[in-house]
Amino acid sequence: MNNFSIKLEWTETGYRLLEDVFIFSERYGKWLVGYEGEFFDGATKAIDLCPLAFIPHDIICRDTVWTSSPKTKVSNWQASHVYCDQLKKYGYPVQARVRFVATFLAGGEKLDKF
Repeated sequence: MNNFSIKLEWTETGYRLLEDVFIFSERYGKWLVGYEGEFFDGATKAIDLCPLAFIPHDIICRDTVWTSSPKTKVSNWQASHVYCDQLKKYGYPVQARVRFVATFLAGGEKLDKF
């Protein structure tokens, strides 16, 4: 069911991308890009189920804007949906619902709620 491929390296502080990753949000019609060499902490206080789910969420929480032009602000609501959509896409529909609530309520400190 987990049909994804991404080159990552685990370090003491999280994951380092070994290649550029381009992730498209079908819901919002926007791109997020993770660049080779960037570090991500993964699913904070949870098991890392799918890198192609936590990386876009980490990019949003770090940058607070969509990578694609124009660089518009991303809300916590949108960030949680992107994470949830990616989890569903890669075979985690039940976890997607649980983690949507968790990331919306406990994550995205730098993001507006809506």
